[in-house]
Amino acid sequence: PACDPDFYTFTFYAPVEKSFKDWNDYSPVMVLDYHGRRFMLSGDAEKEEEASFVAKATAPMATREEKYKIFDGDYTVDVIKLGHHGSRTSSSQAFLDVFTVAGQCQNVFAIVSCGLKNDYGHPHAETLTRIKDMGITDDHIVGTYQNGTIAMQVRGRIENGVVAYDIYMGAEMVRRIAPAVGNDTIALTWKEIAIAGIILVVLLLIVLPLVMQMNKSKSKAVSGAAKEVYAAFGGETASTRKSSGSGKSKSTSSSTRKSSASSRKSGSGKR
Repeated sequence: PACDPDFYTFTFYAPVEKSFKDWNDYSPVMVLDYHGRRFMLSGDAEKEEEASFVAKATAPMATREEKYKIFDGDYTVDVIKLGHHGSRTSSSQAFLDVFTVAGQCQNVFAIVSCGLKNDYGHPHAETLTRIKDMGITDDHIVGTYQNGTIAMQVRGRIENGVVAYDIYMGAEMVRRIAPAVGNDTIALTWKEIAIAGIILVVLLLIVLPLVMQMNKSKSKAVSGAAKEVYAAFGGETASTRKSSGSGKSKSTSSSTRKSSASSRKSGSGKR
């Protein structure tokens, strides 16, 4: 049935059997489709499940189930997530042929999900050789063991008045649009945002306390200098007033005693 083009579809094509010997063969084989860009995901599916799917997808058209009729020889996906971490026990040639067109694989991405230097030796050399022989180029073989988390995006662009949809990966996923006049909006990558966050934390934890301490020391120095200037221009501090008052009292008292003594002496002479 026709779908709204602005919505994606997830179609499950396998497993088609009810029982498998290997639990990995219960992994779903599915295709994500958005605006004609297709991603094939197969989990850990092994060759047994792949063979069951191929039998359904290549059966005569007259007897083939409806949802498998899409695999008509011209059908291709844009991205293949290799089964079971790129193991030699998955991604058989017949299975890959259903999702690609012979001689037209140069733009197909092959994704490998596995750890660096893992104990199983994934991805196996046989699998990598197989997809390279199909025409998938080295720069289109991408693994988490080399690139870490892999993110991809389908995005539209206008070309000759028509919207065309392409696949973007990694840094290309971030839109970098020149701001229009009067528009200060800037697109940042997640790395730029992370760096800005680290700088902000450093400023808050290290620089800000230092600035506060410097301001505190500066305030003390200014206060001391102000007192010195005030005193230099005849101002009195509390200690100055205390000292001054005490000296004045002693001087007055001394003068009074001297005056009294003089008076007594003078009086004595007259009598």
